Amino acid sequence: MTSTPRETLGPYRIIGPLGAGGMGEVYVARDPSLGRTVAIKVLPQRFSGDRESLSRFTREARSASALNHPNIVTIYEVGAENGTPYIVMEHIEGSDLRTLLRNGPLPNRKTLDIAAQIADGLAAAHEKGIVHRDLKPENVMVTKDGFVKILDFGLAKLIAPAEHDADTAQWEIPPTNPGTIVGTVGYMSPEQAQGRAVDFRSDQFSFGAILYELSTGKAAFAGDNALDTMTAIVREQPKPIADFNAQAPAAFCDVVERLLAKDSAHRYDSTRDTARDLRNIHAYYASTIAKDDLPRPPLVRRRTLMAGAVVAAVLVVGAAGIALLYERTTPAAEAGPVKKYIAVTQFKDLTGDPNGQLVVDGLSETLAARLARFSSVQVMRPNTPDALAAAVTPQQVARDLGANVVLTGSMQRAGERLRVAYEVVDIGRGTRRSGDLIEGAVGDLFAIQDRLAESVASSLQLGAPTFHAALPDTSVSQRRYLEALGYLRRYDNETSVDNAIQVLEELAATSGSASVQAALGRGYLYKFQLTHDPKWAATAATACERAVAADAQNPAVHVTLGDLRRQMGKLDEAVREYNAALAKQPNDAAAILGLAETYKAGGKVAEAEAAYRKAIELLPNYWGGYNKLGAFYYTRARYTDAAGMFARVVQLVPDNERGYNNLGSMYLQLGRYDEAVRVFSTSLAKKPNAQAYSNVGTANYFLGRYSDAANAFEEATALAPKNFLYWANLGDAYRWIPNSEARAATAYDKAIQLADNEMKLNPTDVGIRSRLSVCLAKRGQIARADREIQAALQRDPTHPGVMFNAGQIANIAHRDAEALQWLDRALRAGYSRSEVAHERDFENLRDGRLQQVLRQTATIGAGPRS
Repeated sequence: MTSTPRETLGPYRIIGPLGAGGMGEVYVARDPSLGRTVAIKVLPQRFSGDRESLSRFTREARSASALNHPNIVTIYEVGAENGTPYIVMEHIEGSDLRTLLRNGPLPNRKTLDIAAQIADGLAAAHEKGIVHRDLKPENVMVTKDGFVKILDFGLAKLIAPAEHDADTAQWEIPPTNPGTIVGTVGYMSPEQAQGRAVDFRSDQFSFGAILYELSTGKAAFAGDNALDTMTAIVREQPKPIADFNAQAPAAFCDVVERLLAKDSAHRYDSTRDTARDLRNIHAYYASTIAKDDLPRPPLVRRRTLMAGAVVAAVLVVGAAGIALLYERTTPAAEAGPVKKYIAVTQFKDLTGDPNGQLVVDGLSETLAARLARFSSVQVMRPNTPDALAAAVTPQQVARDLGANVVLTGSMQRAGERLRVAYEVVDIGRGTRRSGDLIEGAVGDLFAIQDRLAESVASSLQLGAPTFHAALPDTSVSQRRYLEALGYLRRYDNETSVDNAIQVLEELAATSGSASVQAALGRGYLYKFQLTHDPKWAATAATACERAVAADAQNPAVHVTLGDLRRQMGKLDEAVREYNAALAKQPNDAAAILGLAETYKAGGKVAEAEAAYRKAIELLPNYWGGYNKLGAFYYTRARYTDAAGMFARVVQLVPDNERGYNNLGSMYLQLGRYDEAVRVFSTSLAKKPNAQAYSNVGTANYFLGRYSDAANAFEEATALAPKNFLYWANLGDAYRWIPNSEARAATAYDKAIQLADNEMKLNPTDVGIRSRLSVCLAKRGQIARADREIQAALQRDPTHPGVMFNAGQIANIAHRDAEALQWLDRALRAGYSRSEVAHERDFENLRDGRLQQVLRQTATIGAGPRS
């Protein structure tokens, strides 16, 4: 370290040193403007006297700062003080891979998880044209929550020979030589070691060397000295991973072997392909058993990779376009039981009958419900009605839903006979096999669906169901009943829901069938959710109660009732219904998530978090649970935890704009506004959506760009005109635009009207009530605003956002001392320091009083909690 300890660097206050070496010194510091902890890397003095090097450093570091990925450390600023360049970056609390390796190789499960995350980050950088060139264990951090962060992108291109105190050797061939070696001995590629030109495939080799070491605890290439090590890199092959780690997955070993190919042409053509392979391997092996040491599938003898050898791809594309993880040479049973996560796709209608697709959709819906009765499987449900239809291949279905088994099928008609064929695609094992052909009379659809469910259960060896629901009433028109279920699959379309209700009401008029009443209750609930008309809630409750009376064994009815009670604010009743469903079907993820949402609404923080985590435990590869837990952490001002969950969403479903929207929202809370705008722009590029527009508006609002904010909020209200929050945000933006007072008033009035309607339906929602109270205050209705915020505080007195809103209302009412007290409490509870610092509403408090509150709480909350 420097002989004279630093106290400040630019505007940053140095807290203490983090480390030092040939690449410079690293400090932990505080950003006083945003109240966050940062890491600052101060580059060696040799750069200060070299204008060309300094210019290159600045250009490349700024290029790296454009990288926006959850597995790459974020660069906030590139600066210089007295000619000495420095980089301000995200402060990571955790350990680097070198530290983790001190106790030997990592467990296989952890290695696979880390590998998939590093690959995702590398792929993102390579797609931006940025190559690391010094990838090594010291440059990869793992946070306390298990998230991987790659350090020092863009810096390796500049690094000269190591100083005498460098931790690892950095080499540069003298200038008279044809090429320059830049990298760390032991992790550089053959082309680096020979001073040849490198591209992204050089990083792949370094990545392979890291994975080899994580899995074996041994360096892939090690000699008595640096030159011997470099010779080994160019000429020698490392011993097979299996020699040191007999439990290492064979498919993983194949990937590492390919990454370590001497000829870069034999590595991956795209690092995104590497990431996809590793993610698939991790997903499969993570689902096999619940302990660290994973079973090794039978190995197929592989050729040693030599120069010029043809490398076999890990993913083989068959004639049908199915990605095979690897070919098994022994029966699946030899690998032991694997929990099945099953997705039932939309079966194809080949009958040519009117409404034939509706009937087929209803059939596949009943099949999914029947499979859910087996404890040995987890049925994966789509998050939106379009989710399955949008997926082109079984692999896409599996990725989007976190499934490892996908069922596809079709229905044909031959005269008065129907034939239903299905096929099983085992994503994890990379196999596709025929299922069965079920045949029956056109008028006996219930018998066909029974035989179909039994055949699938037998084919998948599911064992016995945990419960048996009442048999369907055969007096009901079977075709019409399945049509209604097909209509209900489009629960986001009011016309489709109306059609379902009409059919089911006709059937209910002549039958007391429990199945019909259960479906009718669900249809009424969807109608209530679409219209917010209380009359539909009452009819939904009546239908569900009739269904329970006719068949108390059906957990789906209890879930419907739980959803209904929760949305009506009857939280205790909702808990009872969800628990009734779980008593019959303990692995019902919908019931567990409903329970979590109910606890959240009731302010039962510990119970809610436990329920969300239980849902994730049930569905470890499905993004929906992580998304809901992230939203929960957000409401508790645990922004770093929330960002971790949303980063997992992006990792699991990189094509889903929701993950980007939510991750960007956490950047907003962390004060990283420009980064947030970039993330939201990614979301909008994928699909224009109201949430992303609103979030872009919020970022611009806190950057003081009020006209840009208003434009974005206008787009949001156009796409979602019934969302009160977007209108409230629009009013906030108009409020600070000259001559826009009338437009602000109109937007606030619209927000108040819509929020009032929401509160009539669910008076327990503290988020809506507290935001409503702020809109009322901004319209001069202080007395009612005080009543509403007090009601919200009474229901959830620890909610950081409600405390913040209480501070806003007090400030609008010119109760400055009370406003400062509420802001102090909100910050101590973890509320976004950046938002408090940038909210223009508090201009009147910036005479030193607000700054004092921020200082007093800086060491308590230290920004968002992790």
